Amino acid sequence: MVRREAPLKGKKIVITRPRSQAKEIVESIKALGGDAILLPMIEVTTIYDKRKFDDFHRKLANDQIDYIVFMSVNGVKSLIDISKRFQKKSLLLNAIRKAVVVALGDKTAALLRFEGVDVKIIPREFNSKGVVEALSNVDLVHKKIHIVRTNAANDYLRDRLLKHGAVVSEYYVYGSKPPKVSKGLKTVVNGLLNNDIWAMVFTSPSTVENFLVLSGQFIDRKRLIECLNRIAIAAIGPVTGSTLAREGVQVNVIPKRSLSLDLVEELKRYASRFTRRMF
Repeated sequence: MVRREAPLKGKKIVITRPRSQAKEIVESIKALGGDAILLPMIEVTTIYDKRKFDDFHRKLANDQIDYIVFMSVNGVKSLIDISKRFQKKSLLLNAIRKAVVVALGDKTAALLRFEGVDVKIIPREFNSKGVVEALSNVDLVHKKIHIVRTNAANDYLRDRLLKHGAVVSEYYVYGSKPPKVSKGLKTVVNGLLNNDIWAMVFTSPSTVENFLVLSGQFIDRKRLIECLNRIAIAAIGPVTGSTLAREGVQVNVIPKRSLSLDLVEELKRYASRFTRRMF
């Protein structure tokens, strides 16, 4: 029997996702023979604001919230951490169970269920558009919807729900900040200059922005964009893809679902169709 060569064999792929969330995508790339290079371009930080937490908990406890939308695993983890910090985890979870819970993605739903929360709705598309579509068949007029998310989120979801007549609030439970410049960043920049990188994976608009800014210490922006446009560029979703496009970077891979495994699968398909672009 002829043994097939791993589809990503010998290909160096840079992952910009935070270290705490990168295990799955790194292992998937390695399983396909690729060389996964982890270069975290954001650091996730929980926002411990007791006043805002107490306000959120009070509204839940007093039936002033009809729907809670959790936009990510980070949102769930951060909210749980906040409730622990203020010694109200059990009270919070009991209050959450009184509302209709919407979870963006299977992993977000799984974490909520692990905490004993019944998830009623998981959108088909794991993005803000998917949330709007999932709630489009419900009469949202005067319904109180609370979105648990990052403080870096855009206004798309809030604005669309407001147009459906909902009363929308947002609770920012975590944020992100650029990482400290590391030797790894300089190594990646050199790899781009030396045609040694096959692909880069960007997992949020912030990873794009931080990479472009921090790399400026080693290379000018125009030259960097030129280097990026001769390798495979993968974006976790359309918002990240749009951020890259606005900076002049051509995006080659965007999975239909914003999932790590789907992204790797699309990279594998791309590798099977195209050889690396050169000057």
